[in-house]
Amino acid sequence: MISQAWLQFKYYWKLWISTLPIFIVCSFIINICLTNFFNFVGNTLVNSEMLNNTQLFFIPIFFSGIMIPIVLKNATREILNSLRTQNNLQIILGLTPRYLATISGIELSISSAIGAVCGSIVSAPFAQVFYNFLVETQGTQQIPPMTISFSLQALIITLLLITILTFTSGYIHSRHAFYKI
Repeated sequence: MISQAWLQFKYYWKLWISTLPIFIVCSFIINICLTNFFNFVGNTLVNSEMLNNTQLFFIPIFFSGIMIPIVLKNATREILNSLRTQNNLQIILGLTPRYLATISGIELSISSAIGAVCGSIVSAPFAQVFYNFLVETQGTQQIPPMTISFSLQALIITLLLITILTFTSGYIHSRHAFYKI
């Protein structure tokens, strides 16, 4: 199933890559927040009172997690409309809607993984800017000034979070669309 999804992704790559901006923006936001969080928690300047401020890093992640399924609903609908003739033919040939939805979810996950890596790489320099903004707004008593460095943990968590959310959302929306056919 994964190999079939990969082959279809390669064949229709222009169509699936059209969703890339959604994933780049979401991974940009999530990776900035996670990079700042891991640098904040791992710093020796942070005391137990300052650790109460970690919710500032998770609020944007929460809203990105909500927005991915909402935005993907329309993106998935447009992609499936473009692939309608191929999907109808596959249903006539005997593929189940569940199988087609799984393939669509995997194809969308491949696109989201590419976007998550790109967004995470682009977000590395902006993490310091976001952290400096938090220091200015909260004050040095709440958040100590420090230098933010790249976090591999943030990259991996961002990649996993976006890929899992995308697969789940893509599968649900695709399955719903295929059962209508």
